[in-house]
Amino acid sequence: MATEDQTTENGALLETFALFHETAVRDASSDGEQPYLIVPQGKRIESLKPILDQYRALPERRKGTAQLRDVESFIALVDRFKGDASIIYANPDRTQPSVTAVFDYSPRGGDATQADWHRHRATYAPQLSDEWKAWSARNGQQMQQAEFAAFIEDRVTDLVVPNLDDPRLKTFAGLVDGVWASPADMVRLSRGLQINVESVVKNAQVLNSGELSIVYEEVHRDGAGEPLKVPTLFRIAIPVFYAGELYGITARLRYRQNAGKITWWYQLVRPDLAFDHAFNGKQDSPDEKPSIVERIRQETQLPVLLGAPEKE
Repeated sequence: MATEDQTTENGALLETFALFHETAVRDASSDGEQPYLIVPQGKRIESLKPILDQYRALPERRKGTAQLRDVESFIALVDRFKGDASIIYANPDRTQPSVTAVFDYSPRGGDATQADWHRHRATYAPQLSDEWKAWSARNGQQMQQAEFAAFIEDRVTDLVVPNLDDPRLKTFAGLVDGVWASPADMVRLSRGLQINVESVVKNAQVLNSGELSIVYEEVHRDGAGEPLKVPTLFRIAIPVFYAGELYGITARLRYRQNAGKITWWYQLVRPDLAFDHAFNGKQDSPDEKPSIVERIRQETQLPVLLGAPEKE
């Protein structure tokens, strides 16, 4: 049997709930009033909001994060929900780039009482191209002769003829005393490496032209193979992002001789410049396709900051 004090406390709770019920539940529910039983359970203070929210006809505010698969869909959704305070963050991570729109961002100014919830968002993670992932994964990685030859054969469609009239390529080749290879030269190299995969290196030297000359000696015969001339520079043209624009990148061809065998690798020259231009670069000419971030900035007319939004 309840004491007089308990009866008074229960009555106060019921009166408080009735006030919330009239202002929140009755107006928001299409079914009218809902019965409740309030149990003090040790007189703890419990929020009624989770209960009241069950009977809202509409949510209090938008929340959640939409995941978009292409830049067109991202721009369309931003245009659908953007407001005066909306903002976009671009994360230029070269392995996992992303763009995040925060629709309910806090407005400008130092008045903290005007803060918003930052809970309604959309993200777009541009997909790196297969070509970019393949060349990046092997960049600087030493490979045995057969492995390197197979890699060049597999990626032969990425090779391009260097523009020897380009002053930047001329200057770079002069600085490193390099010799350019055409796609045909790289194919001949890969085939020569495959032929001599079971042979040992008899002699390897750098010619006056800057090329490397390798003479192989067959393991089971005394005869020496024909010298194999190896260039030191080649060019590839690959998209950074799936179905994106092609970017020309220079690669240096390197080798190391040890115990009659040669290991090979290549070093891409400043691939970060290609990534930065594709993700966040400015247009160099009117005919050039804008970068992902520049296109989003132009078409949504929202500020884009490099970084990541506050954690939810």
